[in-house]
Amino acid sequence: MKTYRIYQIDAFTRQRFQGNPAGVVANAGGLTADQMQALSRELNNAETAFILPADGPDHEVKIRFFTPKTEVPTCGHATVSAHFVRALEKDLPPCRVMQKIGIGVLPVDIERNGAHIRIVMTQGTPEVSPVLDRDLTGQILEGLGLRPNDLDPDCPVQIASTGHSKVMIGIRSRDRLDGLEPDFFRLARLSRTTGSNGYFVFTLDDPDPGIL
Repeated sequence: MKTYRIYQIDAFTRQRFQGNPAGVVANAGGLTADQMQALSRELNNAETAFILPADGPDHEVKIRFFTPKTEVPTCGHATVSAHFVRALEKDLPPCRVMQKIGIGVLPVDIERNGAHIRIVMTQGTPEVSPVLDRDLTGQILEGLGLRPNDLDPDCPVQIASTGHSKVMIGIRSRDRLDGLEPDFFRLARLSRTTGSNGYFVFTLDDPDPGIL
């Protein structure tokens, strides 16, 4: 009987309890999709990655990603976390690994500098939708607690994806960004209309010189 192993990994940091947390379940080949979903719900991270054996000759590992509620095709920080776990468990040298995920087969590079491991992932092909119409944009802004004049005129509201789409909303003010009070239930309902499962609110307003 196989024994899966569960890790809690903080991606994008070298400091414990910082960065972006993800669950990673190694040696998960014996788990059903329902069991993966139940584990993801129990771990309650934004995403949990399940490391599975390859099922074809064009890749070395298969990874599935689950939120507490559903499976998603790809996830950046959970990809980094999963390959960090593989590099540790297998003591991998610097190398390129081909992974199969929900959007296809993509490379991941393992880099090492002494004890430090760096994971470099390749995203899927970028796709950007036409600008969303005024009515739908207005509903999204209301769900975020924003007004039309909060929008950055240089950043039209569009859906962008490299395999897992988000509505991109650029706003004028850092203060407005820091003070967002979104209505999550309303935004979740709107996701059925947009066909996108998340919202990426950002600003180009930054006090640090050279930040674009």
